[in-house]
Amino acid sequence: MPENSGSDADTACLRLIQELAWFTDQGDYERALALFDDAAIMDRDGEMFTGVESLRAAFAARPSNRITRHVLTNTIVRAVGPDEAVSTSYVTVYRYVLTHAGDLPPYALSGPDVLGEYRDRFRRRVDGWRLCERVTRTILRFNHSTGSPR
Repeated sequence: MPENSGSDADTACLRLIQELAWFTDQGDYERALALFDDAAIMDRDGEMFTGVESLRAAFAARPSNRITRHVLTNTIVRAVGPDEAVSTSYVTVYRYVLTHAGDLPPYALSGPDVLGEYRDRFRRRVDGWRLCERVTRTILRFNHSTGSPR
């Protein structure tokens, strides 16, 4: 049986990945933070955040007029022990900045902003699985003025 064949770890960790994207996109940062271990580490293209309070500050710094959608694909979760798992995912990020208070969807975009990769590490705690490390790398950044990657 393959290592990522539907184990409890696979299901729980995949749900954490998906919920983090959803809560972030919805601006529900407290629910997003609850998915992390208290000592979680995030490396966002070399910018380091350590611990939930550091992550809270990063979420608080997000512009309130920016709408994002994180589209996740090709996620692979692999157990590396009874209480630890790792995963990789591709993420395509769409961003739109509201320029007028009355702007309503649908918003016009010329394409995604970036294509990146997530490398996550999870730990099982008494109260369930938590994200303990995320490494984010931007692989492609779309240049909207020329229609090609820059």
